[in-house]
Amino acid sequence: MKQPEIHTFGFNHIVDVENRLLDNGVALQLIPLEDTQVVVIDFYFHACKWHQRRSLQAYSSVALIHTSTDEYDADTLAQVIDYNGASIYTRTGFLGTSVTLVCLSKNLKAMLPVMKSIITQPTYDKRRFETFIEKEKQEHSIMRKDVNSVAFLNLLNMLYGKTHPSTSFAEKEDYNTLTREDLLEFHDNYICSSDCRIWMTGDISEENIQLVNTYFGSHKWGKNQYVYQTPHWPEVNPSKEKVLRINMEGVQSAIAMGQLLPRWDHPDFTHIMVATTLLGGYFGSRLMSNIREEKGLTYGIQASLRRTLSETSLIISTATANENVEQVVEEVKKEIVRMKTEKVGEDELTRVKNYMIGYACRTYEPRPGLSNLLMDLYMMGKPYDDVITENKMVRETSADDIIETVNRYFDVENMKMCVAGNNQ
Repeated sequence: MKQPEIHTFGFNHIVDVENRLLDNGVALQLIPLEDTQVVVIDFYFHACKWHQRRSLQAYSSVALIHTSTDEYDADTLAQVIDYNGASIYTRTGFLGTSVTLVCLSKNLKAMLPVMKSIITQPTYDKRRFETFIEKEKQEHSIMRKDVNSVAFLNLLNMLYGKTHPSTSFAEKEDYNTLTREDLLEFHDNYICSSDCRIWMTGDISEENIQLVNTYFGSHKWGKNQYVYQTPHWPEVNPSKEKVLRINMEGVQSAIAMGQLLPRWDHPDFTHIMVATTLLGGYFGSRLMSNIREEKGLTYGIQASLRRTLSETSLIISTATANENVEQVVEEVKKEIVRMKTEKVGEDELTRVKNYMIGYACRTYEPRPGLSNLLMDLYMMGKPYDDVITENKMVRETSADDIIETVNRYFDVENMKMCVAGNNQ
């Protein structure tokens, strides 16, 4: 049987976004989707962990914003949301925060006044707050006993320094001292119309647009009209030690290796992405093929890029039997050195490119939730068609580009490493 012909693929267009302004100046982005009765409305704000006065303040303030309001106590609010078949989600990331309403278009008229109360008048129900804190404390305790989490968090401390915003991780005492007043303070300072951008995706009609304008565009709202300014980023202060070993009980040890790389707006960043994917970014990567498939030393190993507004870090992570730690580390280094000295074959490079472009095609397929991805581009100051440019650069990346990029940026000798497990 003749093998089917292979065609290259990609995309030349993301999605049509219509830009409008509400009467009070709030930007409204519209992404209409066909054949759906669902509408998704995302309320975005720049405020996130970089703006918080203390640990957990931003995350908790946004996560609990829909527990109670001036108009609705906790039980009533939950009943109203449930009765209308709606869902409310929150997200706090490196770039900003969002509060998202998902409901049937026919129920939008009933839910928008509820959303207005949630976003502008939260009271943070005491009982729900205490339950939330107790749950978070338990999860924190579990995480601190997990070798993978311990290795990862300590590696970030080694790369950035413990006082950098990228490593402002909560400690046990933070859960004991956080108060409802801290949540209200963050909300009052940053959740306001002057720093709000609204995205509306799905079943969009002029009637629905006018409803949004009625509740969120007729006047300025929020106690303070915060104006976003790019945060001042402190210099990274990496630890002097290259290797940190943390003794923990268990039959497996977690390994986290990494280094700092140029930011996402650097001209070489696309080549860095391709090289990272080749090394350990998909199931058929170099690290997976060698360390998992050939040698059976781990169930999984990956290399990924962790982006923030200030830096990017390359993170290589895996878990293996305690007695195999040194062998796994050596194999990781060998694969990086091999990428520095041997050109990748065209078949393998084409496979990596197809994986990356296929993943991007699935990610940017028009659907509810697409606004999250486009909003991240906006928060980074990138145009929406940047992904098309990136797609083209991925397709044009050559074997020479890979070997040059790995030699220029992947510093295997000075890469920092944390091993958490039985190091006896």
